[in-house]
Amino acid sequence: MMGPVNKSIPGMYLLAGRDIYTLLADPIYDGFTIEISFYEIYCGKLFDLLNGRNMVTARVDAKEWV
Repeated sequence: MMGPVNKSIPGMYLLAGRDIYTLLADPIYDGFTIEISFYEIYCGKLFDLLNGRNMVTARVDAKEWV
């Protein structure tokens, strides 16, 4: 059971994103880029949440299926 939601406390994703972008502001990371993916697993199916919730297939690598 989940407790009450406190909207004044940032969530884990926001805190992680803030940390990543703070680190990337350091000149030592000049030239680095960020690529983000968000997926949902529902009823054994995998959905890409940043691409219109299209269904995708999980693979171990480019050739081998999970």
